[in-house]
Amino acid sequence: MKNLLQKLFNLSPQSRDGLAQAQREAMVDVLLYCMYADNRLALKEDRILADAVGQFSWDPKVSYDAYAARSIANARALKESESPATRAEFLSSVAARLETRAAKLRTLGLCRKIFQADGDVSAAEQELLRDLQKHLA
Repeated sequence: MKNLLQKLFNLSPQSRDGLAQAQREAMVDVLLYCMYADNRLALKEDRILADAVGQFSWDPKVSYDAYAARSIANARALKESESPATRAEFLSSVAARLETRAAKLRTLGLCRKIFQADGDVSAAEQELLRDLQKHLA
């Protein structure tokens, strides 16, 4: 009976992906920010994000589409008004929400994939990768 109730109401004590919702959201935030780092969006970058999100046990009470729309707007705004201080504040926020070393390393690996997706890691992407490594490694 308990298993039936857990399935019906998605009350699983441990999610399939091993992440908390705040960690998933932090990953989406930083991956979208990484996509905008070189001021070019590539279809391969979008696929990497979609594949990552497809493996998440996204909280059904939080619309992914609505969250992603806000996150995209935030990434674009951050990119437009970016300074070393605002970038550091954003990356510190991401690191705090990711919490665990495993989540941070997973995120760092996904960011690398996004940077390499278009076959050219720009100077802006290299700089962001160095900052990411400082905050997440």
